[in-house]
Amino acid sequence: MKRYKQKLREVWLQMPEFRPWLRRDPEDSYRARCRFCKCGVNTKICDLRAHALTKKHKKMNPAAAAKRNDSSNDDDTSSLDHHMDYKPSKVTEAKRFKTHTEDSKNNIKLSPVKTEKRASNGPDYEAIIESLALYEPEQILFSNGSTTHSDDQVENPAPTASIDEESITNAVTLAVKNLKDSSQIFGDFVADRLRQLSCKTSENTKDKIMQVLLEAAALDRTTNCN
Repeated sequence: MKRYKQKLREVWLQMPEFRPWLRRDPEDSYRARCRFCKCGVNTKICDLRAHALTKKHKKMNPAAAAKRNDSSNDDDTSSLDHHMDYKPSKVTEAKRFKTHTEDSKNNIKLSPVKTEKRASNGPDYEAIIESLALYEPEQILFSNGSTTHSDDQVENPAPTASIDEESITNAVTLAVKNLKDSSQIFGDFVADRLRQLSCKTSENTKDKIMQVLLEAAALDRTTNCN
């Protein structure tokens, strides 16, 4: 049986996948030659396609090499941009630190001004009233007992654990009537009651008490002048 040699067909030379590199061998028109690899190739379409997939052919292909270079350049550029984006400049860091320092200094300077302004709004009612609170309700009872009993009974007072609100109020009333320093005892009583109120109610009560005291002082001055 006679075998015929495969001839390189003209249609293969015009196919897009072979056109860039497939050429006829100058010495034998039946044989194929790769323009990139500078070597002969078997004249079968399956062998031609297998040769196009070899590493050597891909490496020698100018289009593939250019594509690899472009990809490498893109990677380098993106990595450089990424590095520059996340690397803070020394000038920016210095400016940020300077701004933070100036803000801290300004806050320190403004603090005393706010305190002075708050203190200059008016008389400190809380300090005035609490300065009168020198005794506790139990001490008021002991002081009241000292006016009606002997010194021995004051040294050994009766237990006060079961004292209720009415007893404390009665004791304060008696102390105000019997003792010389009735203003002091009354002030202690007012201070003790203010401590038992809520913050908001206590502040409103202090304002009302101070208003009454100021009006009383003004009335007293008017009476003395007349």
